[in-house]
Amino acid sequence: MKKTLAALFALICVAGGANAALVSSNKNTGNTAIVAQAADDLSLLEGIHAGHYSYKYADTSIYTTKFTLLTFKEEFPADGKKAETKSSWTDASTGNEYAIYSEVITDLNKTVVDTQYCIGIKKAKNTILDAKMNSAVDLSELDGFIPSDTKLPTTLVSDLKGQGVKYIADSAFANSYLKTIDLAGVEYIGKNAFNKCAYITEIEIPKTVKFVGEGVFSGSGLKKLTVNNDMPVIPKSFCSETALTEVTFAHPEYIREIGVSAFAKTPLSAPIFNQWYGKDVSNYETLYVDDSAYEGCSSIKEINMPDNVLFLGKKAFYQNTSAKQVIFGKNTWAADQNCFNGCTALVDIEFNDVLTTLAGGCFQGCTSLKYVVGLPATMCDWTEEFSTTGYGIGDGVFSGCTSLIGAVIPTTLQRIAPSMFEGDINLTTVRYANRGDYDRNKAK
Repeated sequence: MKKTLAALFALICVAGGANAALVSSNKNTGNTAIVAQAADDLSLLEGIHAGHYSYKYADTSIYTTKFTLLTFKEEFPADGKKAETKSSWTDASTGNEYAIYSEVITDLNKTVVDTQYCIGIKKAKNTILDAKMNSAVDLSELDGFIPSDTKLPTTLVSDLKGQGVKYIADSAFANSYLKTIDLAGVEYIGKNAFNKCAYITEIEIPKTVKFVGEGVFSGSGLKKLTVNNDMPVIPKSFCSETALTEVTFAHPEYIREIGVSAFAKTPLSAPIFNQWYGKDVSNYETLYVDDSAYEGCSSIKEINMPDNVLFLGKKAFYQNTSAKQVIFGKNTWAADQNCFNGCTALVDIEFNDVLTTLAGGCFQGCTSLKYVVGLPATMCDWTEEFSTTGYGIGDGVFSGCTSLIGAVIPTTLQRIAPSMFEGDINLTTVRYANRGDYDRNKAK
């Protein structure tokens, strides 16, 4: 397997560089394509723009950020009394609960590369409507207290006095009545911070924000999002199940990965990369679209990949029921299991010259698809690596395409994969021909 991965990685590097190599798995709709690390040292590769990030640890595929709630104790307890301890406090004027956190950043070798301390909002008052984070937080509740951890400086509280909220903790505003928030001064936003905030419709992430956790806006009423900070990796479940129709990134060229379920089940009309299609993206990072990134996005009409898109994860566009067209970018190497499964309006697929893998059930259930033409000679029969894992053309790739009439498959395939056209009740013609030797229109 190492030889396979090394060979594929070498080819990918020629195409424009990546931090992973491709393998896929197989077994009808269970046939999957997974993106695996080519070697441990390759996973340490940074993006081509890493030197331009305003925050050097912005790439969450390289660096892990962990926040820990700190506990404080009375420095001089009354005679005969046990020292009181505090880990958080509620501000009487706002009703919000605050705390002090340590922030530790580690690299992929688990080496600590940075440690900071900041004030965070642990839990906002549930009935809060409007919030500003840049006002100084009252730390008087910690007067006379020092960190319980003797390794921390005893002056930590006084060092933070006069500062505002730098960290919005995990689920801090979740399920609240929040309508607007000014994130000025905020540097870190924890996972699920605004989860299920039904009344928030628009948010701007300032360029000063260094870290955004998973699921930060999931399940909220968010409709418009402006991302002004560096975001090489769009977090898992970033805006999933929101009302999002508009999202803009200040630095789209920095994006390396669209995380798992990042925009799943939103009313977006197009993937964010559609706007780069047809443009020179040589200055863009190579892009991986992770599992279920756009699953259930029923308003997407076209999926047009620019040339920096390399890999599409499992169910990346599953049940995009309005999508009529899929165009593979010239460097897209693989579409994983069930990637376009259930795209019931799909009528046109334009393949490229380098595609190596369509995993199991990739286009299963595309009930409007009539013709399959243009699969490249780089496609091969399924080559198994581990049990159901390998690369090539998987089982059931075009199964359940009930309108399919004709298909042209490359001569590099020695066999028709199991269940490849199962349930295609209108299929009348399957021909072998090399890409370029057979006109698209002749399949009709």
